Amino acid sequence: MAIFREAGTGLFSLFDTKNSLNVYQKRSIFRAQVITKLEFYEAPAHEFITPETSLEDETYPVRQGWKCKVRILDPNMAHEKLLSFWGNESTATDTEADRLAETLLPTMMIPAHAIMGTHLQPKDIVFVRLRPGDNNTTYNLQYCDFKNIDVLWPKAPSCNEVCHLTLEELYWEGPEDVIYAPEPVEFNLLECAAKYDEEGANIWNHKRSNNYIVTLNEAYQPYIKCFIYECSQNNYGIYINSANRTFVKQASMRADWDRGCRKECGLAARPAPAGSSYHNFGLAIDFNPVKNMGLDRTASSKQEWLSGRTNSKADWEASAAIQIGKKIGLRWGGDFTTNLDLVHFDAGIIVGNTKPSELKKVADAAGIEGNQLDMDSYIEAAAV
Repeated sequence: MAIFREAGTGLFSLFDTKNSLNVYQKRSIFRAQVITKLEFYEAPAHEFITPETSLEDETYPVRQGWKCKVRILDPNMAHEKLLSFWGNESTATDTEADRLAETLLPTMMIPAHAIMGTHLQPKDIVFVRLRPGDNNTTYNLQYCDFKNIDVLWPKAPSCNEVCHLTLEELYWEGPEDVIYAPEPVEFNLLECAAKYDEEGANIWNHKRSNNYIVTLNEAYQPYIKCFIYECSQNNYGIYINSANRTFVKQASMRADWDRGCRKECGLAARPAPAGSSYHNFGLAIDFNPVKNMGLDRTASSKQEWLSGRTNSKADWEASAAIQIGKKIGLRWGGDFTTNLDLVHFDAGIIVGNTKPSELKKVADAAGIEGNQLDMDSYIEAAAV
């Protein structure tokens, strides 16, 4: 029972360590892991917002919603004391100890929404807003409010695609302190790319990355800069192995693969024929994500590389790097139906799936290198 006493002390009382309040100052949003399945909930509104009031239940409008138990994923939170019961990625099982542990966890409230109730599952990672406490407590950890899906968590929530697309519709016509869906944030590619330039040497392998980026098509460069910057914000460094290639280089690489030169030639998949790869037009990169090499890295940070030869597709899909790349519009080679290429991102979606063979005709007619093509019109047409 000692572990419950230790955990419970922090759940419902003011932290008494000297710097405890500094940990949470101006912060109310935390990551949380869903522990139990969502249950439909219907009750007077004050059951959700717990106001201090003496009104009778029937005087409040009835609110409907979903509820489940969650644990706060923060090393400074007392919930971390309970991790040993379920392990890092498991959920509670039906044992007496687990049920007792669940009573110490907050209940997450979600406005009634069929998609959320159908798709959000145990083990999903979400953001929650903790409510202010009373009686001199920092937080009220009996209840918390769903804020949004954590779309960059290495293991994407099971409802990630469906639920994230419906956040705009997620609302609850209730009292002022109900947590509404966040306003959609308009993504600005050029501002994101500018942050890469501003961070400069703070970004891991910045000089090497720049040497490759300058060879890319001018219209594609901001995408890769943004990709690297966003990864650096999420504890990943990006090691670029290949970017723009001439037709001659492309043919040489394919010949190397065909003669059996794979690992020693640095090839993780069979290169496309010359003129049929987005690399030939400065619209692709091959790379390795390296965990723990983000902006917050230290000299002692341990590099964890993902390899196209030794790591599985699932390993790559679980990394924040792949999710970030897709979010900004890059096409991943891990989604190819043939010739799987885990180390590859290209501009196929960005240019409206215009085939490299079509781009080659334009480049040949103009007598220019593939990476010198004006891609703005292709990108604009794809965006319509």
